[in-house]
Amino acid sequence: VPMICSIYNVCRQTVSTWFFKWDTQGIVGLVDRPGRGRPCTLSEEQKTIALQHIKESPRSLNKVIADLEKEFDLSLSLDILKSLCKAARLVWKRVRRSLRSKRDQVKFDAATEEIKELIQQHKNGLINLTYFDQSGFTLEPCVPYAWQPINETIEVPSSKSKRLNVLGFVDRDCQFNSFVSHLRCNAFQIHGRKRSGISPQNIFLATRKHGI
Repeated sequence: VPMICSIYNVCRQTVSTWFFKWDTQGIVGLVDRPGRGRPCTLSEEQKTIALQHIKESPRSLNKVIADLEKEFDLSLSLDILKSLCKAARLVWKRVRRSLRSKRDQVKFDAATEEIKELIQQHKNGLINLTYFDQSGFTLEPCVPYAWQPINETIEVPSSKSKRLNVLGFVDRDCQFNSFVSHLRCNAFQIHGRKRSGISPQNIFLATRKHGI
């Protein structure tokens, strides 16, 4: 019993209760029954309102707590809101940058239709459609968010270095080619065509000669 208490970090009474349930009910007795634990401080209507506040201020639960305490005249904790977020299938993760609001929808729709046409030409054997993308790597790490003790800071080792650019080419048949360069690379799109006789390697060499 003391060993089980140490492993699961529970008291002796809890372990004794597990043994009793095992003897009387079998493995079914070890399953937690629904509705256990302290009831939530928020009503169903208040939960809906709280989720709306979280949607409006997704980066600051403290602000949500302040707004809800003022609105409902009750005391809340971060644990209550975190449990509410998990129940609503929300997760804490980095926010993504987006240029969607600046996008020209007419041009975007036209480009989407053009890509669909190119995909169909690839299926018909008229072209070899190849996608291109580029990413860069340095020894300067990105700085993520993290839960940290008060007055303490988690330090991420950092060092100055040249940017290492990796260019990737992949076609519709999942044939992949990658190239590494220390030279500057501008973002652009490549459609490798069979009839042109230009391979991704040749395209890469041509752009490298021009300092792109």
